[in-house]
Amino acid sequence: NGLEISSELGRGFSGNGDILGFGYNTDLYCNGVAMGSTNPSDFGAPVGPCITGIIDMRESNESIMKNYVIEEGVIPAAGATAINALFQTLSTRAESLSLSKKLIKTWRNTISTISNYAGSMAYTQTYLIMSHDNNTGYLELQNDKLSIKYEGAGLTPTVRRLNETLATVTANINGTYIPSPLWTKSLKNSLFTLHPIGGCNMGKNGYEGVYKNDGKEVHEELYICDGSIIPKALGVNPFLTISAMAERICDLAAKDQNWDINYELVNDQINFERPRITVWPDERKKFMWPPPNGVIAFTEVMKGYFSTEVITGDYRAAESQAKTSNSTMQFLISIFAFDVNTLVEFSNNDAKIVGTVSCRALSPDPLLIVDGKFRLFAKKSDRGYKILDNSNMLNALEKVITLYVTVYNTDKQEDLKNFDDKVEEKEEDERKVIGRGILVIKPVELAKQLTTFKVIGTSSMQKVETFLRFVRFFAATMVEHTFTSFLPLQYKSDGDIPDYNKHSPKKETFDIEADDRVKTKLYRYNGGKKGPVLLFHGASVTHDMFATNLIKNNFLDYLIENRYDVFSVDYRLATTNKESCKQHTMDKCVLDIKAAVNKVREITGCRKIAIVSHCLGSPLTFMGLLSGKIEGVGSLVASQVAMHPIFSYLNRIKNKIKLVSIFQHVLRQSYFDVRTFPNTNYLNWTINQVLRFYPVPSGEKCRNALCHRNSLAFGTLYAHENLTQTLHDNLNEFMGPINLATLQQLATAAKIGRLVDDNGMIFTFDVESIRQSYETLISINDVDNYTIHIIPNYGHLDVWWGTNSHVDVFPKVLRHLNDTRHSYG
Repeated sequence: NGLEISSELGRGFSGNGDILGFGYNTDLYCNGVAMGSTNPSDFGAPVGPCITGIIDMRESNESIMKNYVIEEGVIPAAGATAINALFQTLSTRAESLSLSKKLIKTWRNTISTISNYAGSMAYTQTYLIMSHDNNTGYLELQNDKLSIKYEGAGLTPTVRRLNETLATVTANINGTYIPSPLWTKSLKNSLFTLHPIGGCNMGKNGYEGVYKNDGKEVHEELYICDGSIIPKALGVNPFLTISAMAERICDLAAKDQNWDINYELVNDQINFERPRITVWPDERKKFMWPPPNGVIAFTEVMKGYFSTEVITGDYRAAESQAKTSNSTMQFLISIFAFDVNTLVEFSNNDAKIVGTVSCRALSPDPLLIVDGKFRLFAKKSDRGYKILDNSNMLNALEKVITLYVTVYNTDKQEDLKNFDDKVEEKEEDERKVIGRGILVIKPVELAKQLTTFKVIGTSSMQKVETFLRFVRFFAATMVEHTFTSFLPLQYKSDGDIPDYNKHSPKKETFDIEADDRVKTKLYRYNGGKKGPVLLFHGASVTHDMFATNLIKNNFLDYLIENRYDVFSVDYRLATTNKESCKQHTMDKCVLDIKAAVNKVREITGCRKIAIVSHCLGSPLTFMGLLSGKIEGVGSLVASQVAMHPIFSYLNRIKNKIKLVSIFQHVLRQSYFDVRTFPNTNYLNWTINQVLRFYPVPSGEKCRNALCHRNSLAFGTLYAHENLTQTLHDNLNEFMGPINLATLQQLATAAKIGRLVDDNGMIFTFDVESIRQSYETLISINDVDNYTIHIIPNYGHLDVWWGTNSHVDVFPKVLRHLNDTRHSYG
């Protein structure tokens, strides 16, 4: 990444001359295996001591390189079984032993096969030796993983002499000496050490080391204070030496930065009842204990990548950037649900989280999580959340182990306490986004997590009931999201509909009439002196697709907030227009576009206006412009399609089997209504049941019957994760029928790849559609007159309805309108 460093970085790594050895099956009872989780009362004698004594041989040698110390150790419980099995394969020293001793040692070996705490293992002493090695280890990164090369590990003369000495000592108590080089042979001669030091060594200059002896590199404010700066093996435990160096470096760093360190605190006696600093909130919630409804607790470890460079809602971009810079993040959290009943019944009820976050991009030290909150299967948040969409079981399992993280900065304790409320009210730029990332639970960690699952209750029966209630809820939710096609259809929202009305300017209504005498409605929202801008919706919707109050940030409000004079029209394909179910060709619809443009010019007195058109509104506008029927357009934004309607793959299939013609001539239908009801006619009931299994992209299945019918008529219109649940459940508010004559003409246009008149939609369009129109225009006209934006992670309609459209999409439209203001108004 361009950081200048010494060529010595990674060199001079040392294991501190550490040697691990064992005096196996000696005559002396030692009991040197740790108990682990075993109850100490089950042992007749306590476990032997561990590093409580030392044989110090540092002053008896004429050379410092011959110095060493020996300390007693204990075999960890976690490794006892493996070490016992390994020792069983080694021959026990038997020469020069009497027959009785040979029988005793053989009997001990037999006993050790069934217990780590009896027989030979109880008579085994662990030796921990610190000496001097040749510090020739080399550290380097290979595929972002640490690789350690250590030629001749454990083969220095000092190590050889120490092994000989220990073998003699062990023989004197009739045991077998097992040195670490022998038993690590099966581990590819790996270096054994408890004290890795060096690799970032102190030195006089960059040719001898990486740092000067003050721990400071050539880069300002960069200090290294750990064991990596120790240039040689110390021949003793390095803890105090590293601590002393760290203290010295901190002192020098403070002087460099003109900081004052109050060392008097070191002499103050610690008051554990009243600590000088506390990390807990002042108001601590008190819980009944034991809890009346049972407690569920488990621990979770998640690892991944975090970026401070990408602060928009694009988590994948953040992950990609973080991988490039190797910016990792790890969560280690424990979750406590103190009331399982409310946790599973109310989506806004919190369980508690405590733990740590390790992320160098945020802090060089682990960060504590205190008073954290966890919600189980709640609606999508924008802090840290997992997305469980509707797909197969394997995909669902993958989703529930993936966490999307957003980190915010807040300075005040009051802001932190009320963060849940404020996060919904403020725009993202007000909330000081620090960065985003994606974390996952690896399979090994998931297996460990399951072992941490605990249930606490007042009785065994309550524990069982608590566990079953939690598991039942979790399983039911997973089934709901993986077997969606078999669940009851949803026809309309049963909940309250929020209204995000922002008190827009007074809505003015105008009646306009096309050349064929079809009447439509034009609406005006005068938000300022910019503009005018005329909005054209797509098929099977109304002008409310730009103005819906079912979402917090709609496009109409966005333009008004930026002081634009905005017009929108419900032309003859709008579901509120009585003409929508009649048979109209696209040529006839162009007349409505023409009438609306002329009316806006008349009202405002402007020679030219700006247009923002979506879906079918775009090809209608282009048909009018290309034919010369529409004049006075100085700026145009076309969403999804322009002059070259190119269908997506499934829509091409439907076009090829002439699905529109089947509805027209076989089923005798003149229009198709995406709205439906439980008590509909037999034909629509049958269609609704069949559409349960309509193929949609992974994660896009749902129970909404209107959504299914949208997919049949137009294709997949949106990525569900971009929509709020409220909007998705209430699309019937402004979606409705589309006449089949219009669909048939657009199907013909898509078949030949360009717009045609009525002598010539089952639609959503392929991205190639808009790209081809763009390339055609720039090949004919000045390239500077046109721009194209391919917006990732969006579908068709969600560019206007997405929860982040006001961040990802609207500014691009606004920029175009601002940049082209000289062309209209």
